[in-house]
Amino acid sequence: MASIRRRGETYHITVSLGVDDNYKQIRKFTTFTPPHGLTEKQGLKAAQEYARVFELNCRGLTSFDENMTLSEPLRLVFQERSTETHTGTHHRGQSEVVFNNDEAMYVNEKQ
Repeated sequence: MASIRRRGETYHITVSLGVDDNYKQIRKFTTFTPPHGLTEKQGLKAAQEYARVFELNCRGLTSFDENMTLSEPLRLVFQERSTETHTGTHHRGQSEVVFNNDEAMYVNEKQ
């Protein structure tokens, strides 16, 4: 169960995920800011719903993707584009993306 604490206008949410191999507690934190125009009770209900979804994400029951590096979505985009046919030309000085050791690097072509 997530712990919710009010801090001014925001809510601090903590999810405990047990302990690791060294008996150190594993916790995830986030902050929720309710939309303007909600009463205090409505803001608390919104924070509780947000905490429920956050806890499911932390436990791996839904997609979280918080630790995805930039090279992963770039690789997906370029894989999709590589299957398409291109009729454009490569212009002088145009940057291109080069993948080296699973890292995306932007290379500015100088001629």
